[in-house]
Amino acid sequence: MKKIVRILSFLPAVTWMVLIFSFSAAPAVESSETSDGISYKIVKVMAALPFLDWEEEELEEKAETLHVPIRKAAHFSEYALLAVLWAVPFGYITKSTKKRMAAAFLLCFIYAVSDEIHQLFVPGRDGNIKDVLIDTAGAGFGIVVWRFIFHNFSCRRRAKNSMRT
Repeated sequence: MKKIVRILSFLPAVTWMVLIFSFSAAPAVESSETSDGISYKIVKVMAALPFLDWEEEELEEKAETLHVPIRKAAHFSEYALLAVLWAVPFGYITKSTKKRMAAAFLLCFIYAVSDEIHQLFVPGRDGNIKDVLIDTAGAGFGIVVWRFIFHNFSCRRRAKNSMRT
């Protein structure tokens, strides 16, 4: 049973990598339309606030302003999640938290590089060093957040167990 759990623990990370790959495989026009749609929806929600009175032209202008930050936030967050998803199964390989975090971070960096190389072959897309840096920063952030949560959980569990004895 433990072996099955160990093998299945890799599934979320691999699935997420496939999803990232599919996003990267989208041609530039399709990818841009997706980002534009998300930007517009965010601005539309903001425009519903009673103190904002934006016309349609202003909505589109503000959505265009959000386009690049939305794309970069997506890079950052998808790799933050990827790092956390890898930190879990690496716990079955090593009990060292530092090795676990380093392995997850390194794997995310390598995947970010390979993802940008992959984009060189997608119509209208290009590989971008800045995106690798953003992806890697996201992975680092994910690892730090995971470590903080994991550490607090471990400390509470140890404290609870020591109170029982």
